[in-house]
Amino acid sequence: MAAPAVAAKVAVTLATDKDARKAVLWAILILIAMLVLPLLLVSGVLKEAAAVDYRDSRVIEAAGAMIGAGGLPAAAQLDSAMDALKKEYTAQGISCDFVKVQMFYLCTAYGREGGSPSFYEDFIACFTEGDDYRILENIESLLSVSYSAQEKAALIRLTEETVKTQHLPPGDIHRLIGQLAAEDDTVYAGGAWGAPLRWEGYMSLITSGYGRRIDPFTGEIRDHTGIDFGVPTGTAIYPVKPGKVIVVERSDTGYGNCVAVSHGDGYASLYAHLSIIYVSVGQTVTTDTALARSGDSGRSSGPHLHFEVIVGGAPENPKKYLP
Repeated sequence: MAAPAVAAKVAVTLATDKDARKAVLWAILILIAMLVLPLLLVSGVLKEAAAVDYRDSRVIEAAGAMIGAGGLPAAAQLDSAMDALKKEYTAQGISCDFVKVQMFYLCTAYGREGGSPSFYEDFIACFTEGDDYRILENIESLLSVSYSAQEKAALIRLTEETVKTQHLPPGDIHRLIGQLAAEDDTVYAGGAWGAPLRWEGYMSLITSGYGRRIDPFTGEIRDHTGIDFGVPTGTAIYPVKPGKVIVVERSDTGYGNCVAVSHGDGYASLYAHLSIIYVSVGQTVTTDTALARSGDSGRSSGPHLHFEVIVGGAPENPKKYLP
């Protein structure tokens, strides 16, 4: 069949077949989730750009694919819904990143509120326990819908890549580390980054991610510029790349006992709330050098490792770099 005839047939099918339109939209969603956002992250295009959020056209298209709406949702109409979600998110003390809540709402619940006065309260309650798949099961129960394994995997992937694009403003310690890293002559070692822990499946130990979260001390929404690994006091901590130690601080407040390592080209990593520190400023380290042991020092709600990646004096999502 000639190419023009094939194109015409496809156009007619898409115009008349709702399932075919949805399939095409799902193809777009999977492409975004698996190729577009990761490529932008790797290439650095999103590094300096505004973070992707629910107003982004790519996210809107993904939402249109998942909810199967007749038309794509208008982002300008979502602000009041997002305000209601944030109010309940704060009230219920949800620990996951609020961007995840936004993405899950947009791709599952937008337009399905049904006028229920408790809808946002019930929707936020879906996030109180379990992993992403458990959260989606809760949402399915709330909305009386069912998603395929493919749909769930695509939404989770899209959400993860969107969360990775978030940027938080630097604090004094990030600016200090950025200045020291800029002055350091360490040559950046290419290749993959390592892990700060020698635990198999260490990423499953994350208890709090990068982004906006409920502060465990004040109950208010605050920036969390790294990720927390729930490990017992005394767990050995290693650099994620070779480099030079540029900060060693021992304190009963803030980050507590902490170490920062410059990796060259403005890249640095920070390890906080430590119990014991083994290294000193100016020391050259490899990924096999034990920097310290985890602890509960400083402003901490329990034993864990707080880990950050600082690039050019600003904190970035460590998940963009960790294996």
